[in-house]
Amino acid sequence: MPPPGGWQDQFSSAPTMTPSPPPAQYPPPPPGWYSGVPPPQRRRRAWPIVLAIVVPLLVLVVGGIGFLRGEDPEAAADRDAAEAALLTNSDLGGTFSEVDHRTFARSRGGLRVDGGLSECTPADNALENDGQAVVDTVLQAQNGLALQVIAEEIIAMGSPESATPVVDAIASTARSCLSAAVQKSAPDVVISISPAAAPAIGDRALAFHGSMGVPGGQIAGDVSVLIVQQGRAVVLVLAVDTTGTLQGERMAELANKSLIRLVPHFGS
Repeated sequence: MPPPGGWQDQFSSAPTMTPSPPPAQYPPPPPGWYSGVPPPQRRRRAWPIVLAIVVPLLVLVVGGIGFLRGEDPEAAADRDAAEAALLTNSDLGGTFSEVDHRTFARSRGGLRVDGGLSECTPADNALENDGQAVVDTVLQAQNGLALQVIAEEIIAMGSPESATPVVDAIASTARSCLSAAVQKSAPDVVISISPAAAPAIGDRALAFHGSMGVPGGQIAGDVSVLIVQQGRAVVLVLAVDTTGTLQGERMAELANKSLIRLVPHFGS
């Protein structure tokens, strides 16, 4: 006799497992999502690419410096005075942070540049002739994809007469030296500069302007280079900017801040 209610199919009677609906507070999937889609890739940050370009630019003149023993006291004084003239975060409006800083003073035995790029050799040789000290800094500000980087290098020479050949050498090799520095650190980056109108600052000023492109179109920025002689000091300011605000008069204004500080020690 069948049991009360009749015979039941043991297979068809198995409970059907259905997924429970997601909690009400769980957000809906984004448009285009489907099961098994790979997680989104982290967006490649822009500033490491740019810093990889900008920091080598500081070796437009100085690749490495060799010393004999014993720091020269006068060169050390030049170094300290040049360092005090470098641009700071407050000069740039308080939105920048320093990411690199170097200082050098020659020894009693002189100064020798080691490891520089061959395209920069004329400037290196001019520096070795009567170079006293070199200081540099890199400052950066970033807001999303908006990026600004200022690199400044101040070279102290023994006299205005020996500073002039350094300015000439940097200017004559700026394009090839800059291109070689970029290719060494970021081979795929395209960068170009050409002579531009120079501001009337310091004893003598030369300027270059151009553009930089990063693979994938993540960054397209302006590049400005300003070379100024102030007495026996040479100031090199380089800006990489995706906002278009670190050009022309703004560059001259920033460079002039350093020049004013250099006058008491290095002359005008």
